[in-house]
Amino acid sequence: MRFRLVTENDLPDIARLYKTCFSLDMRKERYDYWYQTPDGYCSILCEVDGHVVGHNAFIPVTYRYGGRDVKMALSAGGMVDSGSIGIPGVFLKMLQWSMDHFSGDGIMAFPNAKAEPFWTRVLRFNTIYNNYHTVTPETLNRDFCDEKSFLFERQETFLTKRYLQHPRYRYEEMREGDLRMIFKEFEGHVELVYIDRINANLIKGLDRIFSRGYRRINIISIYGDILRNIGFSEGRHNAFVYRWKDEAMKDVVFECQMIDSDVF
Repeated sequence: MRFRLVTENDLPDIARLYKTCFSLDMRKERYDYWYQTPDGYCSILCEVDGHVVGHNAFIPVTYRYGGRDVKMALSAGGMVDSGSIGIPGVFLKMLQWSMDHFSGDGIMAFPNAKAEPFWTRVLRFNTIYNNYHTVTPETLNRDFCDEKSFLFERQETFLTKRYLQHPRYRYEEMREGDLRMIFKEFEGHVELVYIDRINANLIKGLDRIFSRGYRRINIISIYGDILRNIGFSEGRHNAFVYRWKDEAMKDVVFECQMIDSDVF
């Protein structure tokens, strides 16, 4: 079993893996959007007897926290063609190899139900289960007037790539007073992928979206207690997991949002 970085010559094998594991047609444009960096691809392959059987990536993301840069990795694209090799533990070994070769401050993921136990039980990452929230016009509390500022700041280059250059979805940016919101329509409702604060202007922004006829707005946030006061209720979604490699950050809770995931 061998792990190595992805090169452009590997894209046909990667496309085969995506088709086998997810029934997804992975095209080069979309793959490059997620995994190509100025230093090359941030993804790795697992080979067994010269055959590509596994794939994972640690997508680099830099945030601002406490006046300094915090370098994170979003684990994404994890898959193993286990039916063709019959070797257990390949996915876990890929994760461990990636973690050993990552030199940043922290690692995060939104694992699906199948992968979640590797992160929560084996690797023992910090886990936030109740991170997905939904509000409707009927439940929206229009008298909400509290304020919550965020500790983590997303860089403009990150936001621009995630919503302006997305190869699949079209996003809209809305500003309401000092509040910035980024969202998209999805299957008849709205996914609010990013907000830069919580205050009374969020209520105004949500009402502006509801005025277009939408009946549901979803958001990912760790601040469920505050969102409940706005009228949000908890929904079902993948867990969010994270771990700091920097010991100085060990007690800090990462403020995940939908824009931080690879499925937004």
